[in-house]
Amino acid sequence: MDFLQKMDFPGLKSQIPINTTPVKLSETPGAIRQRTAKLGEHTSEILDALGYSLDEISEMRDARVV
Repeated sequence: MDFLQKMDFPGLKSQIPINTTPVKLSETPGAIRQRTAKLGEHTSEILDALGYSLDEISEMRDARVV
């Protein structure tokens, strides 16, 4: 069984193993299509969606809150 799939990850020289889906269904087998996010990778987009301004997000980054 293929429980691990190798995947590229930013900042690493070699691929890392990622857990695949534990159950394989014949009609909808499932697959890993993209890597996991890096820590904080989507923080700005999420804070923007929550209504924070670019200045507020910048202040949070400067204060090392996010």
